[in-house]
Amino acid sequence: MRRALISHWQLKVLSLLLAIVLWFVVIREEKIVTLVPTPIELKEIPLEMVVVNDVDNLVSVKLRGPRSLISGFVPSQIELLQGRGIARLRAGENTIRIDPTQIGVPRGIEVLGVTPSSIRVVLERLASKELPIAPRIEGIPARGFLVKRVTANPTKVVVKGPERALRETIRIPTEPISVEGRSESFRRLAYLESPGNHITWKEEASRVNLSVEIARKEEE
Repeated sequence: MRRALISHWQLKVLSLLLAIVLWFVVIREEKIVTLVPTPIELKEIPLEMVVVNDVDNLVSVKLRGPRSLISGFVPSQIELLQGRGIARLRAGENTIRIDPTQIGVPRGIEVLGVTPSSIRVVLERLASKELPIAPRIEGIPARGFLVKRVTANPTKVVVKGPERALRETIRIPTEPISVEGRSESFRRLAYLESPGNHITWKEEASRVNLSVEIARKEEE
């Protein structure tokens, strides 16, 4: 053990001296203050809830330190977790304070503050509901023809979303299907289109089979 410690001792002493010199250079270097945009992520949202407002995903972190250390430095993502100064999130409006101590910086850099210092998060309880599928048809069939019937298979889909949004949603539309210039019936796979408001469904339910029946107009 002793031999390992004293072997190449000159190099070890030189490395230590260089480290000390560099440290003093950094300490004596002019310090600057700068604002750095930093991403944030809200973690541990309760499974039975969903965020329904637009939450800023960037904050400005005010840093002070030697120019050589602070130039080009980008703080890692700030994760806002329950249990780190954050009370349990609840349905309704929540104000979450961003703790500057959560921001990891190299030795020699100081975090002076974060703007904004808190974020507003509005949560609603999730619910599920079965809604009818509404095929969307656009265009005009060929002269003398009309769209007689459009059917979807399946006819309904189970969706998930905020309780309030589901109460106001009565159907789920498909993407537009063109019948422009058509004179014969046809079938087509169509994607469902979200009405927004954080309403979703299972991936396997994203497409439905549409049957479009086109018939000749009856002469008057």
